[in-house]
Amino acid sequence: MKKYYPQILAGALALTVTATTSAQTVTGVFIGKGTSYVQTDATTVIVNPEPVSPTHGGAYGFEATVEGSGLSAPTVTLAAGSGIPTSDPTSHNGGVLGFNTDDMSWQYGSSNFNNWGATTAGEIDTLFANGNYTVSIPTFSPVTLNLTTPGVALNAPLLTLSSTSGFWSGGIYYVNPNETIFITSNAFTAFGSNTNGHIGFYGWDADTGASILTGAQEVDRLFTDDSTDTITSSITAGTLISGETYTIEADFAAVVDMDTSTLPGGAAAVAFWSYGTQITIQAVPEPSTYAVIAGALCLGIAMLRRRKLS
Repeated sequence: MKKYYPQILAGALALTVTATTSAQTVTGVFIGKGTSYVQTDATTVIVNPEPVSPTHGGAYGFEATVEGSGLSAPTVTLAAGSGIPTSDPTSHNGGVLGFNTDDMSWQYGSSNFNNWGATTAGEIDTLFANGNYTVSIPTFSPVTLNLTTPGVALNAPLLTLSSTSGFWSGGIYYVNPNETIFITSNAFTAFGSNTNGHIGFYGWDADTGASILTGAQEVDRLFTDDSTDTITSSITAGTLISGETYTIEADFAAVVDMDTSTLPGGAAAVAFWSYGTQITIQAVPEPSTYAVIAGALCLGIAMLRRRKLS
């Protein structure tokens, strides 16, 4: 069952060397836990309320992911005390990862193989204990990573969106597509701590998946020697299409363990914790449309007041 798949470290690992054996390559090994959030207005971030479904287990997640090409199925040996091999051996699948064609990577959790989600952090910790995780990739040496609680706790991303006439309503940010939107994160408190700190910005069309961001999209303390604990990006005027819906995601990741010596060429394997926040953006065409939305909101508030008085 899936938690949202965090983007977090893909950009950082792209800066490292790729491990290659013959026609096989490994571009990243990830072991991590995280929480998915949703921003509903300028100041409010909540745990992602998306209902549990066959492909979404909840806002709290575990992942074991291997990225590369030409690989045979990797296997993950979970930390001692992990409960899922006993409580759900079918999903555990003997620790054998499956190939996810949407993400083009090997992931944990049969039969969807889109990693694992749960409705509480306690459930994740029961199923997937902290400790040493070993990832074995055929023809490569096994990689062991120690997934521990970050020494400095993470905070959830909170984004500031700025445009000439954009506004929040009903958990959605409405904007004229002819205006540029500037997007800035709050400070990542754990950026300067732990083994490494990473901030990622991602934006895409909800229907096509096409990227919509320009400007800075990655800040990384270790790989790119950045010292800032915030990031600013933008959506250029004319990028969005009237009537379309878009998603912005910001991820704060604390790397708690990293191995760049086991895989050939110094390719990186990382253990991490992440908090990711998503925002929904709706492109609306004209000022008159804004007036209709605002009018509907005022009507709804008036009706609610009448109900309270009656």
